[in-house]
Amino acid sequence: KFLLRKNLPKNLLCNLRFGVIGLGDSSYEKFNYVAKRLHKRLLQLGAQAILPLGLGDDQHDLGYDGAADVWEKQLWTELLINYPLPNSIQPLPKDYKTEPRWNVSVNSAIKNSINKNQSIYYSTRRHTDFTAVVVDNERLTSSEHFQDVRLLKLKTDGQEYAPGDLVVLRPKNLNWQIEEFKEVLVSNSVDIQSSAVLNISENNSQIPVPDILKQNITFDQLCEEYFDLMAIPRRHTFNVLAQITDSELEKEKCLEFTSAEGQDDLYTYVNRVKRNIVEVLRDFPHATKNLTQELLLEIIPPIKPREFSIASSYKAHDEIHILLAIVKYKTKLVKERIGLCSNYLAGLQKGDEITAWIKHGSFNFPKNSDFPVIMVGPGTGVAPFRSYIFERYKENNSNPTNLILFYGCRYKSKDFLCRDEFEKLHAEEKLNLICAFSRDQDSKIYVQ
Repeated sequence: KFLLRKNLPKNLLCNLRFGVIGLGDSSYEKFNYVAKRLHKRLLQLGAQAILPLGLGDDQHDLGYDGAADVWEKQLWTELLINYPLPNSIQPLPKDYKTEPRWNVSVNSAIKNSINKNQSIYYSTRRHTDFTAVVVDNERLTSSEHFQDVRLLKLKTDGQEYAPGDLVVLRPKNLNWQIEEFKEVLVSNSVDIQSSAVLNISENNSQIPVPDILKQNITFDQLCEEYFDLMAIPRRHTFNVLAQITDSELEKEKCLEFTSAEGQDDLYTYVNRVKRNIVEVLRDFPHATKNLTQELLLEIIPPIKPREFSIASSYKAHDEIHILLAIVKYKTKLVKERIGLCSNYLAGLQKGDEITAWIKHGSFNFPKNSDFPVIMVGPGTGVAPFRSYIFERYKENNSNPTNLILFYGCRYKSKDFLCRDEFEKLHAEEKLNLICAFSRDQDSKIYVQ
């Protein structure tokens, strides 16, 4: 806030030389906004940039590394030119040993006091979090259709939301994923007891332990709710594996993956085929056998919550509905690739519970409900429009003139989502429904 004051002199930072890199996601409207604003403001106050602004993008094939690697290399070059080291001192090598962020110890004294049926996130719940109960988990697409799309209905505690809002859900690993992971550890003689109660503490006050890991927690709980076992490893993982392997061949390959020259090979091995962390550990047994609890926390990222457009109306349904496409696909690997969250949600049964919270989305509908709206929503993209249509219907303010929906899919009989509802509203003259089915005739028709 201080730097944004308008009365600051333009030469305030004339003795400062700086570099800024932002880590963002270009799918968001304000991509790397903070980094861009900071870089611009420092220049306005007289500071000198020693290198151009770096913009890391999680959408890049190599994630943040795609931009960060080039930026970091240029940074060290500029620093060594402008601030050369004494002749007796050399820069640290790239394979300098990584120290684990946290310490992990086993607490055997409280083995039987852990509530294994309670989520590890229960102790850190915010007042906006709530428990959603599955009411129905219905497949909307035909059984002959390749894509499994579900309408997931969740009973809430009365949480209010508006069209365009999102519901955020926290998935868990599937049982077979956990068993595969444990099998890799056991086959490589990594001795970590599933029921072992772990106490995680910080090594450095600058790298605090996340609140979720400050409690006593079992390895089983980490495997189920914390470790993202479907994560695609990044360069840091191979840097750690290179440090602990006793195989020169493995070390050479890992170091190659961490180098700028080896990024194409890394992309081919990991990103292109979507090889996950468990499969990588299986491919590097001489490194895997030397893994510790600390290093597992170093190389396996936590499961991230997932956001879904709400497909229901608070006024019309008194529930939260989600249109969910189950992610399953093939790559050059023999085993089918799956999405962690979609497949977890697909397995939920009536009465199952899941932690959720509401988030305001960036999709804004007109505040004036008399304003005509044209909506284009192919497939599951129709979710926020279903919410808005039913909101207007419940308010008795919907007609073919002010609600126009262009809907597209492949086949009318196979993947027309919520077909009965939309056709009923159209027949009642509450909605103008215009459809395009790309595979029902010789000439393809699309909604774009």
